[in-house]
Amino acid sequence: MFNLLHHKTDFELEACWTFTATGHGKSAGNGIGAVLKSTARRTTLKKNILLSDAKDFFKFSQNQQLETAKKSNRNNPAVEVFFLGANEIEEIKANILDSRIENL
Repeated sequence: MFNLLHHKTDFELEACWTFTATGHGKSAGNGIGAVLKSTARRTTLKKNILLSDAKDFFKFSQNQQLETAKKSNRNNPAVEVFFLGANEIEEIKANILDSRIENL
């Protein structure tokens, strides 16, 4: 929540987080994640593919989105999939979040 206060400074975009009784703030991102996960589950069970870590899931999802785009005669996938490794997350934590936590 504290980082939401800095969203405008960090990304030059206004942001808000809306809490509702029924949705608990869930948005399109949750639905996209659910589709990626259910697609991975169906495909891996059907084709006996093993995804053993987050990197495997990322590669699978990225390839699946590219294949779907090609089948639909599109140049770009409907969903862009990104991977942030632990080192990138730790760098952000050290360079940005730690100082904010100290100030808080």
